[in-house]
Parts: sequence; structure tokens; C-alpha cells
Amino acid sequence: MSKLKALQNDTYNQHYIAQVEQRFNAIDSTIDKKNREIYAFSIQDRANYKLGNPSKVEIKYNLSVNDLYTFERIDEKFRLNFERFFEEYENQLFPATSHLITKINNCNTEIRQELIDIFKLKILNNFRNPYCIEQTLNTFDDLQKYRPSDNVLNEIYQKIENNRNNETRARAEELRVSENDYIQWIKSLFLLLTIDFEDCQNIFDKSIERIFNDSRKIIHVSINSYTGEYGDKYVALSDRSFVLLQNSPTQLVYQFNLSATVLLTYSFTDKNDSLFSDVYEEAHQLGISISPELVEKIIGNRNIIPQIKKNDLNALGKYNQRVIDYSHSKVFCKGDTIYLGD
Repeated sequence: MSKLKALQNDTYNQHYIAQVEQRFNAIDSTIDKKNREIYAFSIQDRANYKLGNPSKVEIKYNLSVNDLYTFERIDEKFRLNFERFFEEYENQLFPATSHLITKINNCNTEIRQELIDIFKLKILNNFRNPYCIEQTLNTFDDLQKYRPSDNVLNEIYQKIENNRNNETRARAEELRVSENDYIQWIKSLFLLLTIDFEDCQNIFDKSIERIFNDSRKIIHVSINSYTGEYGDKYVALSDRSFVLLQNSPTQLVYQFNLSATVLLTYSFTDKNDSLFSDVYEEAHQLGISISPELVEKIIGNRNIIPQIKKNDLNALGKYNQRVIDYSHSKVFCKGDTIYLGD
């Protein structure tokens, strides 16, 4: 299928957090998926973690905006947007999440591919989230210097650039960004998803691959699950879809809701960071010599280090507090109360 054909579809209700992701937090997961609901809470007092009364909302209409990513209407039905590109990643989430949950329940740590597939969609939710436009533009600042060399893609890119009208101005005002930033955001998503390298990977996939194959980094993934007597203590979902816990030159930490009962924390740390310097120093004080080469041998190619934890309520309470602090205006949950710690 050509890129132009792939951009054409009739979807106008465009989710910035996938329905499949929200359904892992559905109030009742036994009913038809089209009818599932989730509890929504408005943030009333962020500093004191105070939320409004919960209300049930339909997932099929939740965390979506009509024509958010549409940059041209072909006719009354069809338009150009990124829905098919997003679906490619969304379709990977259900099997990856289901397999991961099954494996962690069996204490199976052979979960590298599942963790990569899940991270792809979770971080894509960051980039496509309308409440993270400024952050996305800062992340991909260099993309603003380029345009497609392919003539067909360049024509589409120009369509996005020229798509400035009352609707885009109103959308930008609604999202509290400039019209130029809104258009640049759509252009950045276009470049990330449609420009392929020789190996047929797009810029987004290539970026994720490089992150997970970077031998200079250690990727620690903490997987907290809540079962048994703690099974009613639920992991909240942010309207931004993630929590950025740490962002420094040497360490990047994201937290994600995988489901109502599983919390994921991805920590990307440079091997030369103080985290490892402390190990070297302690070893030196004990008269033990540890070289970076030895650390490399110990770690080998397994730069993803998973850690499975069960029923850590302290971690859950702190995460849910951060969700309230980090979200734009709403928080979502399977239950009608959100656990914030004892």
C-alpha cells in the first residue's frame, strides 16, 4: 500500500490514547469491548491530590478528539490522517501486554520483545498526545530542518504546511498552543511515521531500536503487579498516558499504566553515570578492582534488566500521586476510588 493510500481513511473520532490501552482498565472487561467504560476523575486540587467525583465514560469516545490529526478532507467521508499508522502499533499492544502479564504471573523474565513493543506504543502516545505538543517539538527539534526528498511525500508534507484555516486556528487555541506549533507537530508526526530508511524502518522505529540496542546504556524495567487481597488497588491512567519521573543527560525514567493491575517503570541509565560510579567506589574501598570492561562482560548483550515485584503498595501510592500531578486535567481508573497510599 502506498503512503498516500495509507493516509486515507474515514476515521474522524481519533484517539490519542488507544482504545485497546484503555480497555485494560475497563470497569467490566467481560462485556462487549465496544460498550466498555472507565471511571474518569477531574483534578480539583493538584497539590493535595484532590479529585472530583468519579463518572463513567465510554472508552470508544474517551481520550479522543474529532479530526485531531486530519490535515485534509478528501470528501464528506474520507480524510488524510495517521490512523492506519497508529493502528500498526496499537495492534501489537494487546498480544504484547497479554503475553507479558502471563509471563510475569509465571515469573518468566524472557520478556525483552514484549517490553520493546509495549514501550513503542506508550512512547508514541507521548508524541501524539495533544497535551504534550511543546515537549514533542523540543524532543524532535532537528526534524523541523528537514522535509521529504520523495516527491509524493513532499507534496503531502506541503499539504500539511498549507492546512491553515479557521479549524486549525480553533484547534490550536483549544490546545493552548500557537497554530504554527500545532502544524509543526502534525508535520513532525508525519516525518516520524512515513519516512523510511533503506531497511524499511521509519524514523520512529529506528529511534526506538537504537535506544534498546545502545550498549552504552542499561535499561532497567520494574514491573509491579497487584493481585490477591491487593487486587482492588488499581493503577491509574493519566490523560497524558505516562509519567516522566526523571529527565537528565544521564538518566531517563518513564512510568506507564500497563493495565489496572500492572505498573511499568522504564529507566534508561548511562553506564558511566554515578549509579555505576558508586559501585566502583565501594568496590575500591573494599580493595576490589572493577573495570568498566568487567561490567560490560557481566551485563553482556542483556542491557534490559527486568525486575518483577508483587503488591508494592508504596510504589503504587506514589505513582498514582504522580499521575495526578503530571496529568493535564483528568485521571482515569478501573475503580471508583484511586489508591494514594495509607
